[in-house]
Formats: sequence, structure tokens, C-alpha cells
Amino acid sequence: MRKHLVLPAILMAFLLISAKSCDEDHSENLEEKPETVKEEMEEVKDGFQADFLNEESLAAMTQKARQTLKDFSEYMNIANDISNDSLFRSQALGMAGTLFYENGTPVKQYAGLLVTIDSIWLTLPLHLTEKGLYKGLLGFRERTIIISEKDSNFYSIDKKQVEIFGIKSIKEIGGDSLWVWQLYLGNISRSR
Repeated sequence: MRKHLVLPAILMAFLLISAKSCDEDHSENLEEKPETVKEEMEEVKDGFQADFLNEESLAAMTQKARQTLKDFSEYMNIANDISNDSLFRSQALGMAGTLFYENGTPVKQYAGLLVTIDSIWLTLPLHLTEKGLYKGLLGFRERTIIISEKDSNFYSIDKKQVEIFGIKSIKEIGGDSLWVWQLYLGNISRSR
């Protein structure tokens, strides 16, 4: 029995002896940390407020557009599910509407309709069009299912496209109001 306790005891002693002390460099890190955090916050603010988007930012916006399109589909499915509470459905419909740029596709509720997006592809990359407005186009495959009380009935598969916009708008971050780049969906139409 004693032999089995010796190995864990030696391992524990080694860990305690080789571990860094809590007092080492701790005060230096605390003193440097506020300055480092402030510098990093300024870099983030500068990136959000930049007048033009670099390639890395454009790629991130494109990924966000893909996720926003999926979110739209999920919100609409909640809004169209008649088994959900009407207040919950109404809130989901409102959230779906906030994803669109001011002249985007109007959001309508269709009870008993389920929409899934099978795949999304980039048709036209985000590019600067006018006074700080970036515009692009995503293609996607949409599967629409009518949900009846008896079972789900397949309805259709369509290839569609959605405009995507990168635009600067005011956003509240902490106590500051900043002009930041945000992504919105635009008109949805059938692909040609």
C-alpha cells in the first residue's frame, strides 16, 4: 500500500515545487494590463470605424452574411410555426425584419410553411459601390415544406439570391456611440 502512495506524493511535490509563484510578475501584469487593454480597445474601435474594409474584414462580412441568411430562415420558421405562441411568433417576425437593409424584401408571415436553406454560395463578392456602401450577392438553395396537421408535405426547391450590404451605421458600444460596419440583407429573388 505504501508503494502506491509514494508515486502520487512525489508527483504532487514536483508540481508544487515547479509551479510559478502567485507573487511573481503579478504586480507587473496588473500595472501593464490597463494600458494594454486600452490600446487593444482603440485598435478594435479603429477597425470598426475604418472608412474602408480590408480583405480580411470583407471575408468576415461575407461569413456574417451567410450566418445572417441562416438566422433569417430560422426566425421565419419560428414565425410560421402555428404551434408557437402568437407573441413569440410576432417577435421572431420582427427580428427577421431587422436583418434587412431599408429597401430590402418585406418580411411576410406564412402559417404552416417551413423553409430550410440547403447551401449558400458567393455569387458577387462585397465591393465598394458608393460613399462607403459595400454590396454583394449570395446565392442559395431554399427548400420549402408545407406543414399540414397530418404530416409534412414537400413543396419545392428553388435557387435564389439575396443582396448583401456592408454599411456604416451608429451602434451603441458601452457608453459610446460609434459609426461601425454592419451587415444587412437586401432583396431576395429567384436566380436566373
